[in-house]
Amino acid sequence: MQKAPFNMDDQKNEKRYVNGYNDGYILSRYEPELIKNMMQYTPKDNPYFEGMAAGKTAQERDLFMENLQKQRAGQQTHKPKMK
Repeated sequence: MQKAPFNMDDQKNEKRYVNGYNDGYILSRYEPELIKNMMQYTPKDNPYFEGMAAGKTAQERDLFMENLQKQRAGQQTHKPKMK
């Protein structure tokens, strides 16, 4: 995990980061084009948008892993059985 450019000890910034993370995760799941467009115009030194970017990345990673597991499960069911 990369270090944020703001002081995480500050409780307000930490709360903003967490809110951004959650919003980024949800937006990435249900409105991927919207968050993609939003991230082009967001300030880089804002805790909320730093969290949003991290949430977006986490959701994309989770979705990739879900798809990979589904693909592997599908390959196992079509695999010929050895006698």
